[in-house]
Amino acid sequence: MGSEAGRHTPERVVAFRAVPAADFQDTGMRSFIAAMLSFAVSTGALAGDLERLARDGYGVLDSTTVMGEFKGCNAGSKVPLANGLIFVCSEHHFDDVFEPEVLILKNVRTGESKVLIDGDEFEGAIFRR
Repeated sequence: MGSEAGRHTPERVVAFRAVPAADFQDTGMRSFIAAMLSFAVSTGALAGDLERLARDGYGVLDSTTVMGEFKGCNAGSKVPLANGLIFVCSEHHFDDVFEPEVLILKNVRTGESKVLIDGDEFEGAIFRR
């Protein structure tokens, strides 16, 4: 059993292929979209929403959770995040979830940020504590 632990199967070797330098941008975009879709599954967000955001230039900057119960947003309400940041809502949106996952997205072209809490998009701003 110990001698088999270090053996590589052909499938593992095939997974490590060389990528020409010209393909890095295309490969990077595919990886980016794959990462966005995997977050869609883990957060319960619709894959179509994250795919749309990815096509619009958004990437996942950080993934965290709300600290404690999240009852939604009122304009100006502060939502503490487990990563040490605070999300300040700028809209009214009601929800009731305990420690939902939060995705902080940033547009690579414009620098604009978006926040997804439990798969729903919220308007607001992120601050450090």
